[in-house]
Amino acid sequence: INTIRNVIVALAVPSLVLMVAPGAWDYVAWSTSFALPASSLCFVECLETRSMPRKAWLLVMTVAPVVYGLELGKAFYYGYVLVSSSIIAYLCARRAMVALIPVALAVYVVAVPLASSSLTPDVLLNLVRQEEQQQSIGGMGGRDQLIRDGLSIWSRSPVLGVGPGNNYPYMLRYSTLGTAHNQYVNILIELGAIGLLCFAVFGYQAIRVGLELSRRARVRSHRRLVLAWLGMFGGFLAGGFFGD
Repeated sequence: INTIRNVIVALAVPSLVLMVAPGAWDYVAWSTSFALPASSLCFVECLETRSMPRKAWLLVMTVAPVVYGLELGKAFYYGYVLVSSSIIAYLCARRAMVALIPVALAVYVVAVPLASSSLTPDVLLNLVRQEEQQQSIGGMGGRDQLIRDGLSIWSRSPVLGVGPGNNYPYMLRYSTLGTAHNQYVNILIELGAIGLLCFAVFGYQAIRVGLELSRRARVRSHRRLVLAWLGMFGGFLAGGFFGD
């Protein structure tokens, strides 16, 4: 377990370059695939370690995908870290999280209108504008339109879908791109309502197993791995709404 963890984190390190040099994407994009699971693994350790230098390093590895995700306009990266870290924090410090939620909401309601004259923070508005400029939202190729096109294809074969592997040709024929950029719509297109139901059952059972293992684990490295995995799985389930 420790060896796997160390390899994943080591392969994620090159992606840190994107925090200061987003233009290096073509050279280190491969590393971001390891940065996402590394973020979850490092956050679990960050919550447990008492060494401040080590905690700082682990925190950098945790938030790195957020930084370059915001810089590059890739919602999957900062969305994944937000969901994954929230799940891990809740599992590790449930009472503290529940107590902090009303405090955070109160601060939000007071601070955000003072800073931006609206309940919607400027950073969120800027992210939406960035998505629109990149044509990820709006227009014929935006995610919203692709989802509508995908659901239109699914509505013709709602129970079993159009068949495995047929998402690409159907989306190319009836939309502007070969994917809905939404994993759940892709499943609906290919496998129909039955396929999505099977996936939902799989997700539910997987989470049940993870939660059971997190309660039963006695070895620290085992428990860390299970907590990180629960964060990863939740992050990817949420990320499925933004990509394939």
